Amino acid sequence: MKDLQALPLDPIFIRLAEFEADKNPRKINLGIGVYADNYGNPYVMPSVVNSAKNLDCSNFNYTGMLGDLEFLKLTQEFVLGKFSQEIAQVQTVGGTHACQIYGEIMQKKGVENYILPVPTWDNYRGLFPAKKFIEFQHLTESGEINMQKYREILSAASAEDVFVLQGGQPHNQTGKNISLEQLREIIPILNKNSVQVLVDAAYIGLGLEISRDLEFVRTAFLEINNVALAVSFSKNACLYRHRCGALFLKTDSMKSRDPLSGNYLGQEKIIIESHLQAAIGKSISNAPAFGAMVMKDILKNNSQEWLQELDKMRLALDERRNFLLNSVDGKLDYLQNCRGMFGVLQISTEQITELREKYAIYVLDSGRINFAGISETNREYLAKSLREVL
Repeated sequence: MKDLQALPLDPIFIRLAEFEADKNPRKINLGIGVYADNYGNPYVMPSVVNSAKNLDCSNFNYTGMLGDLEFLKLTQEFVLGKFSQEIAQVQTVGGTHACQIYGEIMQKKGVENYILPVPTWDNYRGLFPAKKFIEFQHLTESGEINMQKYREILSAASAEDVFVLQGGQPHNQTGKNISLEQLREIIPILNKNSVQVLVDAAYIGLGLEISRDLEFVRTAFLEINNVALAVSFSKNACLYRHRCGALFLKTDSMKSRDPLSGNYLGQEKIIIESHLQAAIGKSISNAPAFGAMVMKDILKNNSQEWLQELDKMRLALDERRNFLLNSVDGKLDYLQNCRGMFGVLQISTEQITELREKYAIYVLDSGRINFAGISETNREYLAKSLREVL
């Protein structure tokens, strides 16, 4: 162990530890991406509580390595609707694990270059076993989607590359994702070049109304040839610690032939799921059940209540963001078109440090701010502090 070097810690959890150690009674956490109620308390959705009461506790035996198949079926139908093409699937430990498992599958296929519009979620660089990250600026200097760069980079990509696309209108970190129209503009480029695409859908329902967020994800999965989808219920069901997710990969309906023996190996779905099971078996054996059981009950019996609560969360995020914009004399108007939890404050490192050390307001060093951390109890203090720092 003496030869090991300390690795950099996750900046989000560094900020969380600093926040928790801070003795200032007015401290505000705008760093970590969790949703809080109007008074800053951890939020548990009533629909989740109701479904948890209905759980069958008569059997805690292992599921298969692919996970709870009914949960997967219901999740697939919720996100993708009725989809006729074969889909390989596996239950995962949240969306993070879905991304990691996808990276393993791509590595086995010899695909090890990842295209990342930046700034983006920092974890991507640690999750994917990449030989090379091809990075480009997601936004222009004026804060608009940099479509010229999207077209340029994707036109030069190939089947040896994975393009990581966040699903829906929310975006971690900037709060601004490509629109449905812009997605449709790049799909022909992706298909022409046979680019592999991972759609990471971590915030469905928190951007635009649920039908519009789902339309984005469904369009990507339906129209992109080489596509996989990572789904998480951490944010939109507030199941953070229960790590409930899934990975879906579009596959060919035709049978695959062994190039050496000439024998049919079965459908591509079967082949890919054998690799998914191997990845699960050597790492976690089985995905945890609680979150999946809750979501299974919700999707079967209680989806309308959950979706109504989710929409209230979305509207609350919009209201909190608008309060902030209206409280600082137009100095944050570039955040106006953000959707979901996040936006990036265009302020200096010195100002971020001043917010933390003088006002006990915790923002990531990147400037990312979580609007869900704004509450009735802290909003006036937050607005006053920001006005002074800005």
